[in-house]
Formats: sequence, structure tokens, C-alpha cells
Amino acid sequence: MNTFISLLKREWLEYYRVFMWSPIVVFALIVIFGLTLAGGSGSLQFERVDSQNERSIQIDAQGGDDALGRALAGLLLDVEGTTDTELSARMTGLMNLIPLPFYYVWLVVSLYGLLACLHNERRDRSVLFWKSMPVSDLQTIVSKFAFLAWIAPLLTLGVILAAQLFVTVLLMTLVEQGMGTRLLLHSGVLMSLLQILVGFLMNGFVVLPVFAWCILVSGWAKSMPMMWAFAVPLSLVVVENIMTDGDRIASFIVFHLSMASLPGMSSIGEDPFGKGAATTFAEQFVVLGDAQFWLGLVVGLGFLAGAVYLRRVRNEI
Repeated sequence: MNTFISLLKREWLEYYRVFMWSPIVVFALIVIFGLTLAGGSGSLQFERVDSQNERSIQIDAQGGDDALGRALAGLLLDVEGTTDTELSARMTGLMNLIPLPFYYVWLVVSLYGLLACLHNERRDRSVLFWKSMPVSDLQTIVSKFAFLAWIAPLLTLGVILAAQLFVTVLLMTLVEQGMGTRLLLHSGVLMSLLQILVGFLMNGFVVLPVFAWCILVSGWAKSMPMMWAFAVPLSLVVVENIMTDGDRIASFIVFHLSMASLPGMSSIGEDPFGKGAATTFAEQFVVLGDAQFWLGLVVGLGFLAGAVYLRRVRNEI
């Protein structure tokens, strides 16, 4: 156990900077966008689509520096004119919407790290040093996956919480006078934090075949692992479509990249501020009832076994 923890510390020292700064950059963009929008005035036109109709809304906000922000807060939340249930649903939808860019940034950074993890060791021959340590190849491979799937997201989770608190406090300054406390009580930040934590714990198993495939390619490819990682699945999708006119492989890949256990991901394409966008714990666990999930576990474990074997026999490029 101490050996495995040491391996996780090694991964932390290697990757913590990118997993720390990438969500901070996203957070900074949210802050800049939020302050700019909240402090602006003028007009804004956008379309809001729900399950029944599509509406184009024109907002004219002339006057104070925060006129546009107040108009948007009133339109999207209407704190004074909604019931507690309606306000909670709208805030839950908003809290689920904020983490979306963080999810995708974490996924992209993780895939890049996995594709480089074994390939870089083989290229600079540092793998010979690490293999001289009393650590098995299995422990090394599992530690790389575990760090990127479950440890690294904790940094992202902390920044997501900061972003949600920022948006909540910003909205408190924009809603109707005296409604800030009511908004805070129904913000759902703590529940959203717990849902995201549970979501990431489950998501490690959802993305297992994708992450394990990247590790396998990293240990196999002599050059351009990123190209091989994308080219092989894409080729299989094209061949299946031509020969059988099916999409099982594409469906399998999309399912395991969808991160469906994370709150908000199932809301894409729905009204983000409506009742249907609220993701409950029950909805997060729906992925466990999908055959794709269990097939992915089998395929992922097979890829990990292949990566362990390759690390044992391929030490240099």
C-alpha cells in the first residue's frame, strides 16, 4: 500500500501543475465573462429552447452599469416571482451548467497525459530507471490510471466550487432587493458539490476503456501515439458502418466519452434552467444499468492488462 501511495505521489509531482492551472484558466474566463456581463448595459438577443417551443428574447437594458446583469438575473431566475421549488430547480440547472467547461478541459488534459505517460518514459529511457525500483508493472499502470481518473479531478472539483460560489455571490448582487439571502438558501451549491464528487467516482469506471486504451497506445506506439489513439477507433467505426451499416462501436465510444455520471452532462440539449435539467443522484446511477457500462469494464481491464504486458517487454523506442 505504501508503494502504491508513493506511485500516486510520483504522478502528482509530474502532473499537478497542468491539472491545477487548466481549471484556474477556465475559472478566470468565467470571472471575466461574468463581471463583464453583469456590469454591462445595452441590448442582448438570444434564443431559449424548451420541449414545447422556441423563443427569441430581446433584452434592452439601458441605465446603470449593471442594468444588463440585473435584467438577465430577473429573466433567468425571477427570484421574487418563483416558488421555492421552482427557484431550487433553476439554481440546480445553473449549478450543473457551470462545471461543463471544467469537465471537458479535465478530459482533454487527462487523455493527453495518458497518451504520453508510457511513451515519454520509453523515448527518454527513464523507464529503465523506474523499472529498477521494487515496483511491479501492474502497480505502475494502475497508479497512472487511478491518479488521472480519481485524484486529479479533486483539483478541478475545488475550482468548480469556487466558480459556483462566485456565480452565486454575483447573482445575489443582481437579483431583486432583499432576495439575495433567499437565492443563497436555494443555490444548491453544497448538493452540487456532493453530486460532482459522486459523479467523478463513478466516472472513473465510465471512462475506463477510453483511458485504458490511451495507456495501451502509449506503451505500444513508437511515434505519434495521439494519431494512433484516434485513427484506430475511427477506422473501426468506418469499417463497421460500411460492412454492416451499424454503429455499435461508435455508440460504445460515445457512451464512454459522455461522462454521463457527472451532473449536468445529461442536461445538454435540454432547457438548462428548467425543471428537466435537475440531475438527481438516481439519474447519476442510471449508467450502472446500461450494458455498455459493464462491457466497458471488461474491455478496459483487457486494455490495462495489455498495457502491463507492453511495459514489461517494451522498454525503449
